[in-house]
Amino acid sequence: VHNAGVLGPVVSLEHVGVEEWRDHMAVNMEGPLFLTQALLPKLKAAASTTTTTTTTGGARVLHISSGASQKPYRGWGPYCTSKAALNMIYRVLREELQPYNIHVGSVRPGVVDTPMQDQVRTCDSKSFPDLPRFQTLKEDGKLESPEKVATFLDWLLSETSVEEFCKEEWDIRDADHQHRWLDRLL
Repeated sequence: VHNAGVLGPVVSLEHVGVEEWRDHMAVNMEGPLFLTQALLPKLKAAASTTTTTTTTGGARVLHISSGASQKPYRGWGPYCTSKAALNMIYRVLREELQPYNIHVGSVRPGVVDTPMQDQVRTCDSKSFPDLPRFQTLKEDGKLESPEKVATFLDWLLSETSVEEFCKEEWDIRDADHQHRWLDRLL
């Protein structure tokens, strides 16, 4: 599971510095790519010792994406751009590694109650005009819990078919699949 991510500094694209931009790309995009490369010998070995079944065959890599890869937020330009690029990396790796029986997936876990969200809620509203939305999500108890996300990821990695896992980017809020894993939280 590749779960690297930096959000700050929150700054408009008009004012982002070269080093700030590169830092976002290094962590949010390059980190998962080069980690996958480094793991390929072990992934190939693991994939070659398993048989492909409809559920668990081969090896799996899961990228943690973000809704910000699909929706622009003012002040989050570097973050949004790096997560959008990560989405394309997932899609290309999915195609390139499939012949090795290595299956690559991606998931948008929702707005999760993590230290990154604590950071979001301390942003300056001039730099981040969508700040009230994220403050309200916290106040109304609508952030996803890390436990819920972990349960979803466990299900995704261990119980979805190879075809399902890779087909498209997953979203924890998609009601079409929640009935298959949400009861594990009880």
